[in-house]
Amino acid sequence: MTATPSLSTEEWQKLSEEKQHHCKVLASALEFARHKHRNQQRKDVARTPYITHPIEVCEILKHAGISDSAVLAAALLHDTVEDTDTTHSEVVNTFGETIAGLVRECTDDKRLPKATRKQLQITKAAHISPSAQLVKLADKISNLRSLCHSRPVGWSDTRIRGYFDWSYLVCRPKFGQNAILDAEIKQLCAEQEGLPEDVLQQRLHEYLEAMSAAKN
Repeated sequence: MTATPSLSTEEWQKLSEEKQHHCKVLASALEFARHKHRNQQRKDVARTPYITHPIEVCEILKHAGISDSAVLAAALLHDTVEDTDTTHSEVVNTFGETIAGLVRECTDDKRLPKATRKQLQITKAAHISPSAQLVKLADKISNLRSLCHSRPVGWSDTRIRGYFDWSYLVCRPKFGQNAILDAEIKQLCAEQEGLPEDVLQQRLHEYLEAMSAAKN
């Protein structure tokens, strides 16, 4: 049996410092996100506090074996620029370029029409960084789980089906990054996995047309 090499005092100290830094970054990101989303709720009937979503995205990544503090912090912060008054510069100044860059990659331009933003998520899916792809996969898993458990107020069966179709097409180019995340997406989107491509694209077209007319 090969003996496990022991660590020097300096190596133990470095590990301890890295762990402390990791915890500090995540605690800061959670507090920042909690404050920014403090007056927001999810779209479900219970009006669940919005902060539960970024927390779940972070937990999904942890469960999938992701331990990189920048990726986990970006998961907690991924909706702050898109859905609150937070600016990209504020995230840079608070968390640095790496985390802010991941948040930017996960942020839609709200100045664009909803259908255009949704189409761009598909178009850009394979071109964002691997770390941002992980956050996006976990984000979609969280949203799809929510749809399975609680219908958003005013959403029809057709709109929910369309969201699953669209989410699958956003996630499909990202498959291969993490087997655990891939498996859950495929399980949640089992229907979409089995559809012919032309049927899936037609349903996407109908969903995007509906989104063009949607008010929320």
